Amino acid sequence: MPQRDYLLLQIEFMSKAIAEIVKRILGIKSGIIDENIEQALDEMLLVNLSTSFDEVVNTPPEEIKNFLIDKQALHEYNVEEFVDMLTLYSEIENDAVKRTALLKNALELLKWYDKKSKVYSFERQAKISHLEEKVNISS
Repeated sequence: MPQRDYLLLQIEFMSKAIAEIVKRILGIKSGIIDENIEQALDEMLLVNLSTSFDEVVNTPPEEIKNFLIDKQALHEYNVEEFVDMLTLYSEIENDAVKRTALLKNALELLKWYDKKSKVYSFERQAKISHLEEKVNISS
């Protein structure tokens, strides 16, 4: 079991590194690339979670957990990866309202998962603090 956890951690780390490299190479701030990313994200959400990007953005933070977890679209063990994806997308989102909604939903999901998890995580606590700062700045 520890080997599996280590492998998952390494895969997560590599995916973040690759995403960061791709962002830098492509100069992610251009509008055309942003639209392509939003379209790809929307397709991924439709295929994997049977929902759309707009539904995630427009769901109030207090309902996001019910929207994704309770309808069994997102497994609780994938919450942290989903939060990372929302946070990453919020960094390139030009619309301040959407950016704030993404950050608030990510924060709400992560806080819920932190309460539910039986394992204390310093990394999760750091993510929560970081998201709270971002939400306060963008609000």
